[in-house]
Amino acid sequence: MVDPSDSRRARREQRASSPRRDPDLDAVRSLGFEVTEPPRQAAPRANASGGGTSGRGRKRRRGRLSPLTVIGELLLVAGIAVFGYLVWQPWHTGLAVVDKQAGLSADDSAKWREQAAEQPKWDGKVPVVPKPEAAQVFGVLYVPAFGKTYANRMAETTDWWTVLNLDEKGIGHYQNTQMPGEPGNFVVAGHRSGPLINSFREIMNLRVGDPLYVETAQGWYTYRFRNVEYVLPNETDVLNPFPRLDGTPGKDQIMTLTTCHPKLAGSAERAIGYAVFEDYRPLSEGPPPALAKVNPDVAKQSKDPNAPAGNPVEHAASQIGKVG
Repeated sequence: MVDPSDSRRARREQRASSPRRDPDLDAVRSLGFEVTEPPRQAAPRANASGGGTSGRGRKRRRGRLSPLTVIGELLLVAGIAVFGYLVWQPWHTGLAVVDKQAGLSADDSAKWREQAAEQPKWDGKVPVVPKPEAAQVFGVLYVPAFGKTYANRMAETTDWWTVLNLDEKGIGHYQNTQMPGEPGNFVVAGHRSGPLINSFREIMNLRVGDPLYVETAQGWYTYRFRNVEYVLPNETDVLNPFPRLDGTPGKDQIMTLTTCHPKLAGSAERAIGYAVFEDYRPLSEGPPPALAKVNPDVAKQSKDPNAPAGNPVEHAASQIGKVG
């Protein structure tokens, strides 16, 4: 005997498997036209729970970002930026700027030597460097204690945006103080830390008796380091014609270096280095032998084009007796 439920199930399966006829298409066929029915789309499949559609046909909603996620991403970006700065800053100030200063200083030296060749013979008097225009480069400072090849251009005024912050200048002269060759106090300033240029970063390397050389269009001025002290930013009497004392300039010629302290991004105090004038040398006689001996870049400036780099003194001695 056939189970009625089985019979009903069979009919349902037959209807499901047989294509449904469209009444409108049947009417068209009755007129003698051939009509092809479009393919049937598969019914959406139920998900594993037995209801709804699969995830393929449904757009997934994006979850909302939590405040902690946003803060974390911002901290990550900030960390990458800080790391990049820490890598870039020493490279820029310690390599790129130093190399740029060396090239510019060499160009200045060559220009001044050409000008000196047209000047009359030195009369034995120490010339005073003329007062330059604001932001004008007037000299190059060489300090072997800062590095054997250290060379940094000097310009008029201590303005940040036209002198101190520029990697082609960096050292500024206080306008109300004296110039090289003039009795009084020749005072200059430079940064010790920062992202742009650090001209006086190694001021603490100076020891008593260390030489400082200033090259200008008028010649070479040699100073000898004496001491360093720390002062507050408002103690401006270090700029006096004789530092720390009131009065008019005497016979002493002093060079004063001013910079910020402490070394790493500090400005609570000022480090002040003092040096005294020792010697003058005209450009026609070449650079100071002691400087040329330690600085190969300066050795190239020797007036004897055949002098070996770094030791023009020994070369000159070897030529004695060969003349005539």
